[in-house]
Amino acid sequence: MIQVDGPRRRVYVKFTREDRVKESLQDTKVLLAFRHDNGELSQVRLELAGMGTKKIRIAGLPPEVKEPTIKEYLSKYGDIMSIREELWAAEFRYKVYNSIRIV
Repeated sequence: MIQVDGPRRRVYVKFTREDRVKESLQDTKVLLAFRHDNGELSQVRLELAGMGTKKIRIAGLPPEVKEPTIKEYLSKYGDIMSIREELWAAEFRYKVYNSIRIV
């Protein structure tokens, strides 16, 4: 899979096998030349991006679903750093929880 992030001038390539990632980085020696449509050459550096930290929103959970239960079910996808409940915005007059959890 390829994802282009134009504003940041980055291209992400997603591999399905880790060994292919390492082979690609080794084969290219980490630097490549890219020829633009106008003929200009740019040096492109390849590096392992990793997954980084992700924030997810879980909507519609009943209030009786507590934090330990959420951690138990989501921990197989990675380390859970924090869980907090989202509040309605101030425009709704009262700051009350809206049944959305930020994990």
